[in-house]
Amino acid sequence: MAERAPGNRTRSKRKSDEVKIEILRALDDGKVYTFSSLSKKLGTGYVTITSNCEFLDMLGFVSLDIIRDGETASGKNRASVRITKKGRAWLESVNRRRTAPTR
Repeated sequence: MAERAPGNRTRSKRKSDEVKIEILRALDDGKVYTFSSLSKKLGTGYVTITSNCEFLDMLGFVSLDIIRDGETASGKNRASVRITKKGRAWLESVNRRRTAPTR
């Protein structure tokens, strides 16, 4: 499926599952990211990153640390995201399946 981008260029729309796998791959470097930094790194919208990270958190694949309004210097919510051991193990199994030879 493709959607029209400004300037009549066509871009492919990634599946939600692919975005989740990309998020886990980005987090696999062991660093802690914000939703904003993940959005920039993956070239994906902030809302898409937020909703996918919240879903991955429900599965136990990532850990979210959210600082609410009024507790930050800027007064805005801030969240940090990191991959969990469970998320890393699942990502390794996905990577093995993708590289396994087909019969």
